[in-house]
Amino acid sequence: MEQTTKISRTVRLNARRTSIKMESVFWEALKGISATEKISIAKICSIVDQNKKNLALTSALRIFTINYFIDKSNTNSKNHLEEALGKLNK
Repeated sequence: MEQTTKISRTVRLNARRTSIKMESVFWEALKGISATEKISIAKICSIVDQNKKNLALTSALRIFTINYFIDKSNTNSKNHLEEALGKLNK
């Protein structure tokens, strides 16, 4: 599958279900974050949803994912999840 192919997935965000459509490369990245952080993709989506402020969820997820890997490559921090969330609205 090409990295630019958009995939739609239904995710439970707290008490509601929503459909998220993103490129496959972002789903693969979230899968990697999920494995590293030992939390589900749905939980990551819920956390991002709670911290996104004025951003659309898909945009917030893309920004979060990029920030996560930027932080991971640039720091020795062990808390890449929190660092990436903190950069969502900057």
